[in-house]
Amino acid sequence: MWRYVASRYVGESVIAGYDLINEPIAYSSDGKFCFYDVHKFRSEALPAFYAKVADAIRAVDSDHMLLWEPDWGGHSSDTTAVPRPNMIYAPHYPGWMVASFLKSYTGDKSVLSNAVETILHFAAENSQPVMVGEWGICAEGTNVTQYIRDLGDVTHAYGVGWSWWTYGRDSFGMNLLDENSIDRAILVNNLLWVLAL
Repeated sequence: MWRYVASRYVGESVIAGYDLINEPIAYSSDGKFCFYDVHKFRSEALPAFYAKVADAIRAVDSDHMLLWEPDWGGHSSDTTAVPRPNMIYAPHYPGWMVASFLKSYTGDKSVLSNAVETILHFAAENSQPVMVGEWGICAEGTNVTQYIRDLGDVTHAYGVGWSWWTYGRDSFGMNLLDENSIDRAILVNNLLWVLAL
């Protein structure tokens, strides 16, 4: 599938890269959602999958960046890098444990700093650039302004790129537009503050 997609977009300069799979997770496929061996998933199965996909893409497209993510639980000590050229490490929600269910922020900026430092250390050890592939918080949550500004400040201080999840509309509260396509001012205004850093 990825070889087909890459062959379709190989000449497209408006596409920066391919995010190989969104938030892979170590659950079984038997319908029971039993937890698979997470260590084996992080250190063997997922890197092997990424290597296979990267090689298939590189057979038709040598230019576009390839973004890979650790498992859904985030960066862990048993996360194994994918050693391919032009690969970007793109974990989601660094320090997610301080934003409970992405609805309330504890205000502990040091957790965010430590998470980003851990990600950068891993990326440096594996000679890969890093980008926070996704982060966000519900507009109706607790300490929303502080969370956006704290994580924005931390990523800015370390020179780490990022993507907000997500543009569009929803009733859940994380999209920049509500279900009526009205800007969620608390999200938009604080992201504009971050972008002005």
